[in-house]
Amino acid sequence: MNYIYGLIMAWGMFTAIPYPFAGKWKEEARDHMLVMFPVIGLVTGGMWIAIAFLTESVPGTVRAVIMAAIPWLLTGFIHLDGYMDVCDAILSRRDLETKQKILKDSRCGAMAVISSILLIAMQIAVCVSLDEYPLTLIVMPVAVRAAASICVLNLKPMNSSEYEGVKPQKIHNIILSGALTATVVLPPIIMAVSDGYVNTACFAPIVAAFVYTVFALLAKKSLGGMSGDISGFALVLGELAGLVMML
Repeated sequence: MNYIYGLIMAWGMFTAIPYPFAGKWKEEARDHMLVMFPVIGLVTGGMWIAIAFLTESVPGTVRAVIMAAIPWLLTGFIHLDGYMDVCDAILSRRDLETKQKILKDSRCGAMAVISSILLIAMQIAVCVSLDEYPLTLIVMPVAVRAAASICVLNLKPMNSSEYEGVKPQKIHNIILSGALTATVVLPPIIMAVSDGYVNTACFAPIVAAFVYTVFALLAKKSLGGMSGDISGFALVLGELAGLVMML
């Protein structure tokens, strides 16, 4: 039952897609919510590729803007918000205590605005350059969210983190590691068997997960612990890196 609650909670927390169980919450299922986070990635990836097919006749630049914005729109900008908060904090180049205060400040600073403009411009530029969107777009968000859940559950949390006190269960790490392994290993194998060759798009999931992990660790070191904001920061950069691999 906790896994069902975990999915309901993950859907409400990490997407803006309407669903019939809004407001349902069970504190005991908080860690299960993170286990179900990759399922949200599958929903996001499925809708992302569906919109790619539906917009094939849309003029190139307009389609690129739509495709660049889809992952942020589907998630209610929650990860982009974390990205902006972390950029404000880290780029302030202040002491740890001040950076942590900036991280929790609801006001938007100059560094967040500049970093967001660069991120949006890069994501649109990549989407403009993509002639077609490979099916790995479905599993790339799964891989990066599996990596995110593993990091959030296992890395030392920041004192103010909403995940402080959440203890990872061995079975949860096994499930998440299995999801991550499947999404990074199966695409190149399937393409090699079916088409006889492997292109760079097949490695989008593993690159996205790797980039997520690198930036999560760097931000954790700079800010003194892991948090949801740090996870969002690393997630949007991981997804951007995954898109770059599809070029």
